[in-house]
Amino acid sequence: MWRRAMLQRPLNQSVEGPAFTAIRARLQQSIPDATHLQLYNDSFKHAGHGGNLDARDSNESHIRVEVTAQRFSGMKTLQRHRFILREIKDEMDKYKIHAIQMVTKTPEEAERAT
Repeated sequence: MWRRAMLQRPLNQSVEGPAFTAIRARLQQSIPDATHLQLYNDSFKHAGHGGNLDARDSNESHIRVEVTAQRFSGMKTLQRHRFILREIKDEMDKYKIHAIQMVTKTPEEAERAT
C-alpha cells in the first residue's frame, strides 16, 4: 500500500509551508550575493520514516537546498554546510526539521559543472 501511494505522487511534488518559507527567507537574507538559491521539499520521499513523524509538520521534514554564491570562495564544503546550518538553526529547531541536504557552489564551480 505504501509503495502504491508513493508511485502515485508526482516526482516534483512540492509543499511550501511555513518551515520551507522561513528557511528560504533566512537564506535570502544571509546570502544576498547568491546567484542561485533553490529549495526543494523532499519530505514526500520519506513518508512513514521516523524523522518524518517527529517534524512539527510531516509535510516539511526533509529540505534540499542548492546555493551558488561568491561568499563560498575559499571555503571547504564542510565550512559551507556549517555556515548554512548556523544560519537556519532557529528554523530547524522551531519546525523540527529532520534533514537538510545541501549543494553549495561558487559561481566558478557552477560554471564548470555546466
